[in-house]
Amino acid sequence: MISITVKLFASLRERLSHQDFIWEMEAPRTVSDVTISLSQDKGCHWLDILNESNVIVAVNQTIVDRLYELQDGDELAFFPPVTGG
Repeated sequence: MISITVKLFASLRERLSHQDFIWEMEAPRTVSDVTISLSQDKGCHWLDILNESNVIVAVNQTIVDRLYELQDGDELAFFPPVTGG
């Protein structure tokens, strides 16, 4: 069993109505596995929102792809697309 911290930023936090939280699961798990697990627990809209093509994923403050394998104690963050001028 591993435990990770899940962080949602900006509009993702608002759309999913959720703050940062701890998520426990059987190891090993990829980022993609976590999004599926979250949607099974919290509702299919989680999968739809977190899998949008423009959502950025980071583990321990480094951008990763969705096949990245998580380890116990990792911080998994989801970011909406960044815009600015």
